[in-house]
Amino acid sequence: MHTELRRLQTSDAPALQRLFEQAPSYQAAVSNDPLSAQAGEEELVACPSGLPLSDKHLIGRWEQGELTAVIDLLRGYPNPDTAYLGLLLVGEPWQGSGRGQSLYLHACTLASSWGATRLRLSVIASNESALSFWLSRGFTECYRRELAGYRAEAIVLERSLEP
Repeated sequence: MHTELRRLQTSDAPALQRLFEQAPSYQAAVSNDPLSAQAGEEELVACPSGLPLSDKHLIGRWEQGELTAVIDLLRGYPNPDTAYLGLLLVGEPWQGSGRGQSLYLHACTLASSWGATRLRLSVIASNESALSFWLSRGFTECYRRELAGYRAEAIVLERSLEP
């Protein structure tokens, strides 16, 4: 099986949209709203205020030309020593096969290569399977916050990248 990890480009928006559509349980767990028809396009440019888009690394896992999983890793956010994992999504047909773990390890390696010593992320509290995934990988809770448009509060988690 030919597998490729590469940074997504604007032209990959339709493939990213298909991936979101192949993960309806994720959408149901985090939002009361249906998936936007522009979710793929929006994810390609979603970036915190003040962070240049060049520091957003949206990396897809391609298998036989199909996008099966994606990670969104922000360099130097919210501070220079931290990388922020904005999204790790595996399409439902491929869940439970180690793809999420593989992408997580890729994110750790990439963040470490940037000099980051910490990895941070947020999980919507209603997404219990994701929360379990991250807690089992040594992430600990920093704080919680309300986010407009989500089903539940966001739980901000962090862990050290140092051995």
